[in-house]
Amino acid sequence: MQQIVIDNKICNFYAKGEKAPVFIYINEPSIPVGAYQITEALEQINSDLNYIFVEILINNWDKNLSPWSVKTNNREFDGNALITLNWIIEKIIPYINNSYNEHEDVYLTGYSLSGLFALWSIYNTDVFDGAVCCSGSLWYPRWNEFILNNNIKKKSFVYLSLGGKEEKTKNPLMASVGENTRTQLKILKDNSLIKSLILEMNPGGHFADTASRVAKGIYWILKEIRFQKNWKNS
Repeated sequence: MQQIVIDNKICNFYAKGEKAPVFIYINEPSIPVGAYQITEALEQINSDLNYIFVEILINNWDKNLSPWSVKTNNREFDGNALITLNWIIEKIIPYINNSYNEHEDVYLTGYSLSGLFALWSIYNTDVFDGAVCCSGSLWYPRWNEFILNNNIKKKSFVYLSLGGKEEKTKNPLMASVGENTRTQLKILKDNSLIKSLILEMNPGGHFADTASRVAKGIYWILKEIRFQKNWKNS
């Protein structure tokens, strides 16, 4: 695992083969589940597939990963996701290109609000080849309106997951995550730009088995890439 600092943001890089798909994972510095735990969980699922894992630690998610400004009863979201997205495109992508000049497609990966950010990003740029959105905050106000009026920018793999208990919360806003995630799935199913799509349900609540949930999402895309390559070559 190589660690560097770019614009005061800690970034962890792990490469298992340079000619491999890249998964950029947005994490929060205080969260104990990070690059080591996720890559270890991924190796336990399957140790045969190569990948490049890039973890970026972003402070203050409500400010920096929220797609537009919103105030709820107890939280205020600044809506600076576009600033963060542009920073990734301008600083992280060139570093990846220079460090792994034969890398394959790039996927944005996230959990909770960073999962929403990963999904939102493929509606706003064609830089990424898909998104891994684990327990994504699709309860976010006006999200359904956004996906009904916008489209992803290129052919993509999309992985969605959710914990079975997440929509059973007493918070009415958060409880909409189940219905909204299923709405997201339905809309993307009818989208000709989708190369492959899945919604995987997991046992437990929002923060159960975070590392394994992210690892399963990455592994699913790696499997789909291999399957589609083999199908084209057959």
